[in-house]
Amino acid sequence: MKTPTILASLYQHAEIDPTLRHIAAYRIGPYFMTNRMIVNSVFEKYDEIERCKFDEDGVQVLFKHRNSAWKVLKEPYLKIGDYLARCMRPSGSRAMLFWTDS
Repeated sequence: MKTPTILASLYQHAEIDPTLRHIAAYRIGPYFMTNRMIVNSVFEKYDEIERCKFDEDGVQVLFKHRNSAWKVLKEPYLKIGDYLARCMRPSGSRAMLFWTDS
């Protein structure tokens, strides 16, 4: 059996780390009213979604793979329903607390 290299183990860890697969879509404007079906249709074109949560600021999306989150970040302004949203990676502590709090 071959021992994994350091680089391979880093890639493996990065793929399962939820903070690297997490995207936050914050509203631009005074209101952000949408539903889960609209949000899923926007983000599923990037890849499979593991979890999706709504909070007071917008939408938090956890993808199955970290490459999906990077695809979203390449075009950070998305139209979700009738609203323009800015997608970004949230701060580390906020991301960790968000997904551990069910």
